[in-house]
Amino acid sequence: MINLTLQLALNNSYQDSAIESSPSAPAVNEQPAAGPETINIDTLALMAAGAPLAKPLNDLQDALAHCIGPAAFPVFQDILSVWCRQHIPALATLKYLLPLLEREVEDSNNTFHNTIKDLLPLE
Repeated sequence: MINLTLQLALNNSYQDSAIESSPSAPAVNEQPAAGPETINIDTLALMAAGAPLAKPLNDLQDALAHCIGPAAFPVFQDILSVWCRQHIPALATLKYLLPLLEREVEDSNNTFHNTIKDLLPLE
């Protein structure tokens, strides 16, 4: 989680300084052009009952909670947000969520890796 928080802080800091130093930076009230980085995904809606990704995402969050405890909910939501910015949320892209989760767990005997790998639907 520390790695993710630090990375997000550095990215935000870099983006803020790039905007401030840019001579053609948009005015504060201008809307940026639509793009993948501006799409906001409701991560809680992805995990809501009846959503196509609800079961695998909730199972992954439960596995994370088993390893890191109560901090799993905010950590998982942060990681899920990163994954949603990098990939279209779909069953086919869940495999890209695994490395993001694994970075947050000290797993020297690969228990977490094997658990979450078995939770995903077969391709």
